Amino acid sequence: MSTLDLLLEEALHSKGSLHQQAINTLRRYMRLSTELELERKINQLTKLAHLRILQEAGLKGNLYKVAISRMNMLIKEQSGGE
Repeated sequence: MSTLDLLLEEALHSKGSLHQQAINTLRRYMRLSTELELERKINQLTKLAHLRILQEAGLKGNLYKVAISRMNMLIKEQSGGE
């Protein structure tokens, strides 16, 4: 499990001020990572909830497009699509 996975799980399962703190930690992690690293990690995610947390944290530009593309791919896989 990667650092990103751990941060996403923390944000997913926390509420209130702890959730906000987890989102802020995730944002710091994203600022310190390169776009290429994040793109690769986004494309490895397997949970829609994790992608929603990333959107909440504030993806910009190309990373937003990568996340939407990954979401669409996961939805297709889950619905038995091609």
